[in-house]
Amino acid sequence: MNKYTDKIKDIFLEYKGVYGLLGCVTIGFVLAKFIVFYNLMSIHDNFIMVCLISMVITYFLFASFKNKLIPAVLYAIFSVLMFADVTYCSFFNKYLSVALAGSAGMLGDITASIKQVMRPINFFMFADSVLIFATIITASTRIKDRSAEAKADVVLTDDDFIIPQENKYTVIEKNVEIVSRQEYQTSTSVMNRRERLKARRKRESLQWVQVHRNQVLPLALIFILIASSSVVPFVKSVTNQEFYTYHMKDLITGGANQKHVIAFTDHYQDEKEGPLFGVGEGKNLVVVQMESFQNFLLGLEYNGQEVTPVLNSLVKDHSIYFDHYYQQVGTGNTSDAEYATNNSMMGSIQAFTYQLYENNYFRGLPVLLKEKGYETAVLHAHENRDFWNRDDIYGNMGFDHYYGGLKGNKDGCFEMTEWMGWGLTDSEFYPQAVDYIKELQEPFYSFVITLSNHHPYEMLDKYKFIDLLPEDEGTLVGNYLTSAAYTDYALGKLIDEMKKAGLYENTVFAFYGDHMGLPKAEETDKIMTRILGHDYDWDDRMNIPLIIHIPDSDDSITQVCHNAGGQIDFLPTIAYLMGFDKLDTIYLGHNLINYRDGLIAEHAYLVYGSFFSNQIGFEMSRDGVFENSRAWDLKTRKSVEVNDYYDDYVRSMEISDTSVYILQNDILRKVYQDGMDIDKAFN
Repeated sequence: MNKYTDKIKDIFLEYKGVYGLLGCVTIGFVLAKFIVFYNLMSIHDNFIMVCLISMVITYFLFASFKNKLIPAVLYAIFSVLMFADVTYCSFFNKYLSVALAGSAGMLGDITASIKQVMRPINFFMFADSVLIFATIITASTRIKDRSAEAKADVVLTDDDFIIPQENKYTVIEKNVEIVSRQEYQTSTSVMNRRERLKARRKRESLQWVQVHRNQVLPLALIFILIASSSVVPFVKSVTNQEFYTYHMKDLITGGANQKHVIAFTDHYQDEKEGPLFGVGEGKNLVVVQMESFQNFLLGLEYNGQEVTPVLNSLVKDHSIYFDHYYQQVGTGNTSDAEYATNNSMMGSIQAFTYQLYENNYFRGLPVLLKEKGYETAVLHAHENRDFWNRDDIYGNMGFDHYYGGLKGNKDGCFEMTEWMGWGLTDSEFYPQAVDYIKELQEPFYSFVITLSNHHPYEMLDKYKFIDLLPEDEGTLVGNYLTSAAYTDYALGKLIDEMKKAGLYENTVFAFYGDHMGLPKAEETDKIMTRILGHDYDWDDRMNIPLIIHIPDSDDSITQVCHNAGGQIDFLPTIAYLMGFDKLDTIYLGHNLINYRDGLIAEHAYLVYGSFFSNQIGFEMSRDGVFENSRAWDLKTRKSVEVNDYYDDYVRSMEISDTSVYILQNDILRKVYQDGMDIDKAFN
């Protein structure tokens, strides 16, 4: 032990002699950076080991190059990636993936949201890089001054090796010397050519290992860790959390993680029977995707004020309200909410689905309704109509028309009469949208995407309908409540416009949130816990409302459905209400009105394998080890035994993996255009 301690001491003294006190301070900053980084990334399991491995790999990175500017530049690039990781984690609670490179174009349009989650501590990721460059520059001057002394301190051996006189040989160096001496002695005697060649190759291989050991060791360490992570839980925990090993593994796999693919089974027929079947048959369908709208808003009274009076009244009037409904987005967030809702399968976690799979064949709700004689359209007033690649994808998804963007921009459709956030205000958007809807041939399917309730929820003063408590002024939660109240007000405008157009009575309306509006953050969690009366947890964040409103229907339709469901369940649910005799496509959702055993798979925000059910919330551990996960009862809020829900955890992965498999292999095209048997397509 003393031998290793002495060696570490010698290395440190040598390092200090070259790099001085500034170099020692720099090491401290590197360690502090990793500690801060992993805290910002919410890494807790095996924290010390994760930090230690990062420090060891960083050491080998710098030890691998004689010219220290090379690893310094590489490390600066890694620092940029770490900065991106902590910023991305503020939104999505996970590391960035290499596959998200294709989504970089989306960042320019979310500058305000990025600024909102940007914390000053994030910039600490660059502090040690500045010190590293300063240390190298300072040391280079010191080294030049000592170059004459260093030259006098070496000799040239008979074997042309430069060896420091007082250096303590490593085992490999001794072997090199022994082999060299053996070759010399043997060559002076009678030695055949084959033996000399063999000895020479052995010497060269040992030399190569000696020269390149610092480059080989860190890569070997990373690959050994990655290779053993599948069989050793501790190693899996570390590699899924540690910066270098995570990104190396992500680079190798391309962000893919498919293991649990299941074959499609048709269960719509089994869930079709019931008194509400066909209640909306032949009617128009208007689906409104509400930006960042969470379920806790419905029925909420804040500071003596009703936040969502319009939606609250709808719930009580010829509507089915699903209060146990959850987002199921991928990396595409809003666009993946659209995809899941219309296609009954989850979007990609690698990058946003609308770009990765824009050329796939789709057979979702727009196609199925077109086959029943519907004209279909999408309406959205984002300033850039092609945001999320919408211009290309909607036609492939089966929509006849896309009314998007602002006039004055490329192919824009909406007059900019009032700007807020990313485009036209909702209350100005709806009247123009209804003008386009009136032009459609009945029956029609209109998919309407709202915009105003977008992070960071900055509102025009005239639309601030909620009087905030003093402690909530200027907070994200306060802004969100104000923005949500405006969203509700604007929905009232939509209903009024549909009535004026004479379309209200013959239309089925569906209103749902696309994804959470208040992600995990210390201040947000504290305020929300006060408002809700319990700890603000993932089931609160990811719970979105779904209201299906059928004006011209029997009073008996008015009900609250407590069956757990998610966005992939919308298609079979609405198909049931619209009277589809069969669901002639591949789908993974269920008819929530009749299905009682809902399980909602999650693979964004929460780690792959997480889920919600009627009774339980399950958060898969960030380190990828099932036993380190957490589960809680959604009613009592108390923790429950994780091991009781392993089968549901596997089922969640099956839903996620099957969704991705269908996309990656364009299964719908193989089955419905190429005529391949569905079992063969999956196998």
